[in-house]
Amino acid sequence: MKSIAERIRPENVITIIIINNDKENDRISLFDSLFDICRFTRLRSLTIHQIKDINLEHFLNCLSTNSLTSLSIESNEQEHSSTWNLVSSAMVRWNLWKLCISTANYMIEHILWPDQYKLGHLEFSDCIYSEYLLILHCLPNLQTLIIRNCIMNENQVSPISSTSMLHASLKSLTITDCSLIPQHLELLLSSTPSLYHLKLVSHRKSFDSMFQSCYWEQLIRTKLLELDQFEFFFASTNFKNNKFISLETFVSPFRAPFWLEDKHCFVSCAYVPSSRAIWLHTTPIKGINYQELIRCETFTTLNIARKLIGSAGAQHLANALKNNTILTTLDLHENPIRDLGIEYFADALSCNTTLTTLNLCQAQIGNKGVGYLSKALSSNTTLTTLNLAVNQIGDVGAQHLFNALQKNKTLQKLILRYGNSISSLLFDELEKTDNRLA
Repeated sequence: MKSIAERIRPENVITIIIINNDKENDRISLFDSLFDICRFTRLRSLTIHQIKDINLEHFLNCLSTNSLTSLSIESNEQEHSSTWNLVSSAMVRWNLWKLCISTANYMIEHILWPDQYKLGHLEFSDCIYSEYLLILHCLPNLQTLIIRNCIMNENQVSPISSTSMLHASLKSLTITDCSLIPQHLELLLSSTPSLYHLKLVSHRKSFDSMFQSCYWEQLIRTKLLELDQFEFFFASTNFKNNKFISLETFVSPFRAPFWLEDKHCFVSCAYVPSSRAIWLHTTPIKGINYQELIRCETFTTLNIARKLIGSAGAQHLANALKNNTILTTLDLHENPIRDLGIEYFADALSCNTTLTTLNLCQAQIGNKGVGYLSKALSSNTTLTTLNLAVNQIGDVGAQHLFNALQKNKTLQKLILRYGNSISSLLFDELEKTDNRLA
């Protein structure tokens, strides 16, 4: 490292990035031992992650550049008042255009914005609504604002009216963990009518209007007339009484011309078995044929074994499987799907035309569930391999499956013997008649 450092001329360096994420090797101390910080006289951009305030103070005090325009700090301190004090001093010293303090909440008492400050890009963690409005008011040149969350309650909303403090220069707003209710989000957005780009990430407590196409279309048409790029990721796990929710009800309204043609925005929806969550999210499609995206939004193999998928999750998967024309292999082994969940899958298998391999090993399926599957196998013409090992299938269920095989000429292998309660005498007799049983 020392030999490399000797070849670097600090006076020619314009960007420094130090990612200090190695607990055993302090890269900040290493950098300080190799270079004289004051020699970086042309430095324009400084990024340091996981830095203590004492090291940050040393860095900023030693810098002798007059050209610094970008400062990005990720503090590893638990309390950030000193961090903001250091940053405030840096703003007085340099006319920064970009400031990022991604891990620190905004602390209004420790920062004073110079009049007509030219800052165009600001990033920090959390703030309250009044601080958000004050930032917009104090930074007339601000174009991009990235925050984790804005906290708002009724007491904070009433004293300051956002409509009286419109901020025309802000073009891009990103909230990476938004907890605002829809009414408060509308109020927050009403102060930035000239937004060109909006990005929201939110884990919702319920399936509120944030999941609804009509809500966003009306909001954009009435309050965000200049919005050109809208990105969002919404998730929720709140299923009332485990009631089945069709993913199509979320995504279909977003397939309207307003989204696909006017906003060039493709919206997808997914059920995540491991967390029992529904995701609704956008994908920018500028320069891409959105019809191709619709055809390619699924994949051929899906392995979701050992994800604690029960009957409710099985219903979501089965509903998607009904109209799926791409998936060929589905592995669901070691999930408590049980007979109720298998009923949903049997219904899907009756109309699915692409699935060839289905693994339902250790899915807690009994004779009743096998009865549903047997009816589906009687009409299914694409499935070639079915694994039903280690379930709760007895002689009655085995006979149902054998009868279905007499009508199904497509299935090549049915794994059934191992781990079920089928008598050896019956299985041997069935296997002699149909060697597809294993």
